[in-house]
Amino acid sequence: MKRITVFLLIIVAILSITIFATAEKVVTFGNILPLTGTAAPVGIEGRHAREMAIEEINAAGGIKSMGGAKIEMIYRDSKGNPEVGVSETERLITVDKVKIITGTFQSGVAYPSTAVAERYGVLFFCPVPSEPRITERGFKYVFRLAEKTSWRVRDEVRFLVDVANKKGISVKKAGVVYENTAYGLGAKDALDEYLAEANISIALDQPFASGLPDALPIVDSIRNANLDVLFYIGYSNDTILLINSLAEQKVNLKAFFGVGNMQEPLILENLGSKLEYVIDVAPWVPNINRPGAKEINQKYKDKYGNNMSPEAMKAYVGMYILKEALEIARTDDPDVLTKVLRDTKFTGWPYEAYQDSVDFDENGQAQVQLVMLQALNIDGKIEYTTVYPEHVAREGIHYIFPMVPWEDR
Repeated sequence: MKRITVFLLIIVAILSITIFATAEKVVTFGNILPLTGTAAPVGIEGRHAREMAIEEINAAGGIKSMGGAKIEMIYRDSKGNPEVGVSETERLITVDKVKIITGTFQSGVAYPSTAVAERYGVLFFCPVPSEPRITERGFKYVFRLAEKTSWRVRDEVRFLVDVANKKGISVKKAGVVYENTAYGLGAKDALDEYLAEANISIALDQPFASGLPDALPIVDSIRNANLDVLFYIGYSNDTILLINSLAEQKVNLKAFFGVGNMQEPLILENLGSKLEYVIDVAPWVPNINRPGAKEINQKYKDKYGNNMSPEAMKAYVGMYILKEALEIARTDDPDVLTKVLRDTKFTGWPYEAYQDSVDFDENGQAQVQLVMLQALNIDGKIEYTTVYPEHVAREGIHYIFPMVPWEDR
């Protein structure tokens, strides 16, 4: 009986060792996104981009320097609420024990959530949120791939001044309609500075709360202010409501600017020709002439049914940056990873599909080149295409300024 017991114990020990030895190694990330609520469409888009990248990385052998460790992602829903984002960040760190978090799409969620990660010494990688202060607090563990909102505004105002001068068109009065979150408030602060430098007055300063029940009061304010141009900062559903109302009321402007927020698939699908002539700014568009960009976009489109937005591309490239950092670090220790991220210039595929290369400064901020886009009718379909600076403009395409009045379309 004793021999049988010993034999069984040996068998159990051998099986345990075998199972442990063959168990798949895993690196677990946390991801916070708005998966419900008004910003859910872009949150889901960010999830899709990450899932595509993770599938590719794992299929190619995972993190080879860590024994082929596969990446797993724990998704948490911020609901677009900063307080929920903070609590979910803390839960990922204290309950799920993750050492790497990525997200959050919205700056208002990212700003306090990154502070939580910094306090715990956990790496927080932001591919999309653009509020300048996110990387201006001297944090060690926070990195951002996206451009700052202030850079978007700076380049848009420079474009406006340049094309208005070339066309001999006077631009004196601007309106700013913005969601009253960190994203919108950051854009408004930058517009105060850059429009003043350009001697353009802000004749309408209109904040609003996300989830507009009716855009008509804002549209009436735009009409009554007799604006030359409008800068708008908001998310998909409010954008659709506002532009539909502008079209219905035939409120004409010389230019309508988004601030990096106008290229979401939901906006394109719902507004169609009403989006024509709207100007936006981005580091990337699906038709940009960069190595691998069209192929990555096509794979995403085949998989999910629509083109990648700049936000989706940033999320996708961000996963590969983290993958390469893990390869170099050979560990998911945040202290080692942060040094790798600051010391490494990321070149080649897929980084070159987004920018010439990617590198982070001492504050964890990536350096980003931007292009101006305009929604134009290309072969019977409205799409955003590069129009400025001229040397990166799509061949045969020129910006339209001022906008064609509604009644003449």
